[in-house]
Amino acid sequence: FVISNYITPAVPNDRMLHGFSVDFDRGDEMIVGSPKEGETGYGYIYKYGQDDRWNVLHKEPGQPHAEMGHAVAISGEHCAMTSHVGGPTNNGYVVTFKRVDNDTWTKGQILVGDVITVGHQGSAYYGHSVTMDGGVLAVGSPFEGATGAVYVYHWWDNVNEWRLHHKLTGPDSGDVNWYHNMFGWSLDMDNHILIVGSPGARTFDGVERAGSVFIFSNFIFDEPTTVAPTTSAPTVAPTTRAPTDTPAPTDVPTTDTPATTDAPTTTNPTSIATVNKPLIVLYMVCFFYSLMV
Repeated sequence: FVISNYITPAVPNDRMLHGFSVDFDRGDEMIVGSPKEGETGYGYIYKYGQDDRWNVLHKEPGQPHAEMGHAVAISGEHCAMTSHVGGPTNNGYVVTFKRVDNDTWTKGQILVGDVITVGHQGSAYYGHSVTMDGGVLAVGSPFEGATGAVYVYHWWDNVNEWRLHHKLTGPDSGDVNWYHNMFGWSLDMDNHILIVGSPGARTFDGVERAGSVFIFSNFIFDEPTTVAPTTSAPTVAPTTRAPTDTPAPTDVPTTDTPATTDAPTTTNPTSIATVNKPLIVLYMVCFFYSLMV
């Protein structure tokens, strides 16, 4: 290997940490983190041009008290850059981008973890690590709880957004461990196989903080459904009057309460006599009794 290019910030300053994180895709696109640049940090998207130079396509600043560019990832049509502190929850966040054309990326969702801290910086470190594989995104939050966590997202074109599908947590250490398991401290993914580093984990045979690597595969992602707008149906559907000479169908289910219709009905003497037989007998008894009296 020989050095073919050398990239520095346009205006370098002391301890900017440009290049703190890097990722590369397609042979001509690169994403670089500069988490100590300015007051908030920056993430850069570069593209290799016909002038044989790496040119900046986008420069993303962080939110207040952030360190944007702490971790970065790019794969196919998507890229992401993180700050492991600050953001909406004060525990770190991820900014996502989607390619519109060869030279244009649009800013998309801002993803955050479950831990919210008010009034000061939190310590979950959501966004400490990030990796992408096409439409799958994994974000590490190594100090969340006692074990750490990894959030696994999937991109869905039908809703045009990232959806959280899995939240993985490290094994319970069983006691207070100042170092935590740090599950999610490092991540990598390829062909939907996810590798999670947990350098503070206790081994299965009880060795403290020896560290472990966990391998996950066969993720199942349930595709979200979009619901088309609907109008409220009337509570009573309009009906039409049935013709008077139309017989009722014989296979229509009936209930104990007979249905009423506006059409006149005819009576069946046989059935009425059968139904009212006790009443007729009573009339006859009363009639003969009156004759005897």
